[in-house]
Amino acid sequence: MPIPDDAQCVTLFKNADAEMFGLTVNDSAAGLPPGAWERVGCFAIGVQEILPVDIPPEPALRALKARGFYTWPMHDRQPYGTSQ
Repeated sequence: MPIPDDAQCVTLFKNADAEMFGLTVNDSAAGLPPGAWERVGCFAIGVQEILPVDIPPEPALRALKARGFYTWPMHDRQPYGTSQ
């Protein structure tokens, strides 16, 4: 199934030592902050996509475009909302 024009494929990584997750625009953890990153899988991210992770898509998309990666804590308990 093709991904929509506003979506992009990203790779999900987990860093258990730092209790962080990270997304990158490529298959390598080289762009992520230093640490022991383990590849978890790939998925499409976009404002219309259903995400397999509990993050707001807009900040993640902005960070991916600006830096090529997005990270967040494993135990984030802050609620969030989207404009969609």
